[in-house]
Amino acid sequence: MTKATSLFRRFYRFLIDKNILAPLVVAIAWQVLMTFMGIIIQKIGIEPSSGFPSLLSHTNHWDAGWFEAVLRGEYTDPGSAASVFYPLFPFCVWLVRTVSFGLLSVNVCGLIVNTLALAVAIWALFGIGKHLFGGKKAFWLVVVFLSFPAAFFMHMFYSEALFCAFGFLAYYFALKRKWLPMALSLAVLSASRITALLFIGLCFLEFWRSYGWKIKKVFNPKILYFGLSFLGFVVFGVYLQVVRGDFFGMFNGYSLTSDWVYHTTNPNIFETIQKVFLEMDGAYVAYSGLSTLQFVNLLLPIVCLLVVLIGSIYAIIGMKAKNGERVGVPLGVFGLVSIVFLTMNSNVVSVHRYALPILTAYIAFIHMVFRSKKADGESRVSLGAVLFVCMGSCMLQAYLMYLFTHGQFAG
Repeated sequence: MTKATSLFRRFYRFLIDKNILAPLVVAIAWQVLMTFMGIIIQKIGIEPSSGFPSLLSHTNHWDAGWFEAVLRGEYTDPGSAASVFYPLFPFCVWLVRTVSFGLLSVNVCGLIVNTLALAVAIWALFGIGKHLFGGKKAFWLVVVFLSFPAAFFMHMFYSEALFCAFGFLAYYFALKRKWLPMALSLAVLSASRITALLFIGLCFLEFWRSYGWKIKKVFNPKILYFGLSFLGFVVFGVYLQVVRGDFFGMFNGYSLTSDWVYHTTNPNIFETIQKVFLEMDGAYVAYSGLSTLQFVNLLLPIVCLLVVLIGSIYAIIGMKAKNGERVGVPLGVFGLVSIVFLTMNSNVVSVHRYALPILTAYIAFIHMVFRSKKADGESRVSLGAVLFVCMGSCMLQAYLMYLFTHGQFAG
C-alpha cells in the first residue's frame, strides 16, 4: 500500500512539474486503457467460436460510418448527408494515413489523431486550471474531465478529442491574453462542428473581461482577430459550394436522410425540457421504469444539463479573484448559453456527449470542493468528494462504452 501511494505521488508530481511531456504520457496511457476495455467489452456476449475481436473494431460504430463516408469522398455527392459532418477529423485521419503511405488502417489513424488531440486537450486544460486556481487543483480538473461519462468518445472514431483540444486551447490562450493563437485555435475549431460558436463566445467574453467589461475599450484593433475565428467554417462552406453547389450543405444535409428527423428548431427550450419530463413520466407509468434508450436519450442528458446549470450559476456567483473580481462570469455565461444552444433542436438526444467540452461544470466543481485554503485545498473531504464523483462517472462511462461497443446508441 505504501509503495503504491509513493508511486502515485511521484506520478502526481510528474504531472505538475513536467507538464510538457506529461499530457502525452497520460493520453497514451488513457487510450491504451480504453483499447483494452473496448476489446474486453466487445468480447462479452460474443460466441466463443467467433474468435477474438480486432484491436479497434469497437471504435467504429454510429457516426463513425459517416466520417468514413467523408473519407470515401461523399462530400462531392449532392445526395449524401455526409456534408453534415465537418472536415477537421476526417482530414486529420486522411493526413495520418497519407503520411503512413496507406499502411495504417483508418481506425488506427483515428486513434493516433485522437491520442495526440487528447494530449493537447489535457495540456490546455491543465494550463487553464493552473491559471485559475493552481497546479494541484488543475491535476484533479484533468482527472474529473477524463472520468466524465461521455469521455470515452475521445477514444472512438469520433471528433470529440479534436474539438476539446482546440476549444480548450483557444480558452487557454484567451486567459493568457494571447489573442492571435486564440483566434487561430478558434479558426481550426470552426472546421470541427457548429458548436464552435460557443467557444468563440467564451473567448470574446474573456477578451471583454480583459478590458474591465468596458465596451468602448473592446473596440480596438485586437478585436479583428475574432474575424479569423470563422475561417474553418467559411473554407468548408466554399468547398461545399464548389463540389456540390451548396455553401450551407453542413445544414441542408440534414434533410437528405431520415436519420435526424427528430431535429426541429424550437427556441422554446422550456417546452423541450417539459416534453422530456413528460416522456420519462409516461415511461414510468406504462412500463414501471425507463428503457436503456430512454435512459441514454432522456434522463442522462437532463442530468448533464442540470450539472452544467449548477456549475454555471456557481461560476458567476462563487468564482472570485483575490481582488474580488468575478472571474467565472465568462464561464458561467458560456455554460448557460450552451444549455440553450444544445436544446434548441426540440430534443436532448446526445446532449451528454455534446456537454463533454463544456468546461464550466469541471472548473466550477473543482473550485467548489477545493475552496478551503487548508493544504492548498486538498482536505480529505475535498479529495473524497472528487474521488466519489469520479468513481461514479467512470462506472457510468463504462456502461455507455458497453452500449456503444455492442452497437447500441450511447450518445
